[in-house]
Amino acid sequence: METYTVTVATGTSEYSGTNNYIFVTLLGEHGESERTLLDNPGLDFCRGAVDKYKVISPCPLGSIFMVRLEKQKYWVEDNWFCRYVKVEPPGGRSELTFPCYRWLIGDVKVEIREGTAKILYNDNNLLQAHRKEELKERQKKYRWVSWTPGIPRCIDAETEADLHPDVRFDNEKKSDFQYSLQYALLELCLKKFAMMFGKSWNNLEDFKCLFWNLRSPIAEYCMDHWKEDSFFGYQCMNGSNPRMIRRCQQLPGKFPVTSNMVQSSMNSRTDLANELKAGNIYILDYAITDGIPSNTIKGIPQYIAAPICLLYNHPDDGLKPIAIQLGQTPGVDTPIFLPTDPPLAWLLAKMWVRNTEFQVFQLL
Repeated sequence: METYTVTVATGTSEYSGTNNYIFVTLLGEHGESERTLLDNPGLDFCRGAVDKYKVISPCPLGSIFMVRLEKQKYWVEDNWFCRYVKVEPPGGRSELTFPCYRWLIGDVKVEIREGTAKILYNDNNLLQAHRKEELKERQKKYRWVSWTPGIPRCIDAETEADLHPDVRFDNEKKSDFQYSLQYALLELCLKKFAMMFGKSWNNLEDFKCLFWNLRSPIAEYCMDHWKEDSFFGYQCMNGSNPRMIRRCQQLPGKFPVTSNMVQSSMNSRTDLANELKAGNIYILDYAITDGIPSNTIKGIPQYIAAPICLLYNHPDDGLKPIAIQLGQTPGVDTPIFLPTDPPLAWLLAKMWVRNTEFQVFQLL
C-alpha cells in the first residue's frame, strides 16, 4: 500500500466553488490508484480553496502521468472550476503538477496530463490516446462557420452564451467591463461639456488630463516610459501585436544598414556581423502596408508608412531598436533613422513604426 498526498486548488473567481462530489484517481505507469472521494471535515472546494487529501494505491504506481477528476451531483447541479492538482508521491520524490484551469459541468470525468511539456514522440500509448480524445472533444466544443464567402471563418456561436464557459469572460471581468464602459461614457459627456467652455488639449502632457479615473499601473508606466528605446523593444514582444518580430541573420537588400551606422548601439566588444551570426538581431518588416491608399479626413490627406525596423538584443539593456527605415525602397527620400539622430527625429521614426503596427494589428 502506498499513500499519495493530493492538493486540489479551486478557482478564485465568482461561483468557482462547488458542493458536488469530487473523486480523484491517479494514473501511473504501473496501474491506477483507488477511486477516492475527496472529503475533509468541513466545507471542501470553496472559492479560492487549496485542499489536501490522502489517496491510497494498493501497489506502487511508478511515474504518475495523469490524474482523473470526476464530478457528481450532490443535491443540485453546481459547476466547479479547478485550477490545478498537485501530487506528492511517497518517499520524498518530487511533487508533480497537473494544470487544469477549466470548468467541470454536470456529471463529468476529465483526465489531466502532468504539466511538463512533451512532444508526441515522448508520450506513452495512454498519453497518445489521451491527445486524440482531447482533440475530438475540442472539435465538438469549438466549431467554425463561414459567415460569408471570402471572409475568414469565425466561431460558430450566435451569442456569448453559446460559448463554453472556459472561453467566456468570468463574472468579475464582465462586471469590470460594464463599469468601465458606463464610467467612460459619463466621463466623455462631462469632458465634451467642459470643452465647450474651455480649451482642447494641445500637447502630450495635457493628454494625461483626458483620463480622470480610468487609470492603471500599466497605463501610468506607459505614459512615463513610452519614449524610451527599451520600452519600444519590450512592446515588440508584449504589446498589441507580437507576431511581426523575426530573428534576422541576413539583412534584406531593401534595408542597407551598415555596421558603422549601428556600432554605437552595440556592445563595445562586438559588431553587427557577429551579432547577426549569434542570433541577437531581430527585424520588423511591415511590407504588407506598402502601397495601401490612405484616407482623407476633412480635406487633409492621411499617411500610412511601410517601415522596416532593426532591433538588437543587448546583453545589458535588452531588446532595443537600432535602425528604422519608413519605406520599402531605400533612397534619398527614404533615409535610415538611428538612435544617434536628433531626439525628435528618432522619436517620430519610432512613432511611425508603432502607428503601422497598430494598423496591422487592427486590420489583420
